[in-house]
Amino acid sequence: MRVSVSSSENSAYYLGYSNSAIWPLFHYLPERVRFSRSQFATYKEVNQRFADRIVSIAEPEDTIWVHDYHLMLLPAMIREQLPSARIGFFLHIPFPSSEMFRLLPERVEILQGMLGADVIGFHTYDYARHFISTVL
Repeated sequence: MRVSVSSSENSAYYLGYSNSAIWPLFHYLPERVRFSRSQFATYKEVNQRFADRIVSIAEPEDTIWVHDYHLMLLPAMIREQLPSARIGFFLHIPFPSSEMFRLLPERVEILQGMLGADVIGFHTYDYARHFISTVL
């Protein structure tokens, strides 16, 4: 499955929001974080493009796995269009403490995106605990 992303979109979505906001924040490097509303808008648009592509080929009750921080909105976007799908999400980077996560301006949308999954996986118990604490 291919989803086209232009170089300017890649700069905003992947190099920008994913790697300039999420990645450093989740790795406890707040001094390196750069938030940008326009980059988040592109992040959201690209996640929606992935959702639309998946929905165009998936059956209503398929199992769909989503991986990593550059697609954190995707589970909820798929869920909107395929409510019966089984959706898993695995985060391949740390999930930070609720105190660190709270710094993310788009934190509610990111959590809602992840919570579109039926199953969410993390590398360690601590990351799962941080996620649960953040949701609560």
